[in-house]
Amino acid sequence: MSILHDILHEIFTYRKVKSVNSFFTYNVYNVPIGLVGIIASTSGITNCLIDTHHDNLYRRMSTFINIAESSKLDSDYIHKSIDKYFDGDPTHISKIPLDIPDTSPPFFKKIWEACRTIPIGETRSYGWLAKQAGNEKAVRAAGQAMKNNKLPLFVPCHRVILSNRNLGNYTSGGTKMKQFLLNLESGGAYV
Repeated sequence: MSILHDILHEIFTYRKVKSVNSFFTYNVYNVPIGLVGIIASTSGITNCLIDTHHDNLYRRMSTFINIAESSKLDSDYIHKSIDKYFDGDPTHISKIPLDIPDTSPPFFKKIWEACRTIPIGETRSYGWLAKQAGNEKAVRAAGQAMKNNKLPLFVPCHRVILSNRNLGNYTSGGTKMKQFLLNLESGGAYV
């Protein structure tokens, strides 16, 4: 059996969320920068939210699922992968299956796929992303794709910076969060 099958088998417990008519699980993990909230379908991770405040994180998560009617995501693999990421080993996170909706704009999907190819500890520009996705003039669209990325850490949008080498904004926690993640992966190159 494939690693994908093994991971999917381990991670997903099934409980129907009436309001969405789908199966979702969730969990929240304590990390050095605060909290990481994960929402998963039966196919993979659908959302990753990063926050420094418990109440904010649960409020944001509840915009995607009905937490009261959802089961806890019980996955040692995901938990250990997130722990390893914050201990400086981000390689395991890339093996976790993702569930990107079919309704996502096709160009955004190409941008997200290109973003996942950025090596750990390195950065690329929005222009580079646009070019990789097949339209080098669509720099603003690349920025919008990163802004709408529901899977930071897994689609590492923190590795995308401005062409002038400034960090730019980071929707998943601000510039300080982006700098923290880049430093974690690069050994401190973005101090």
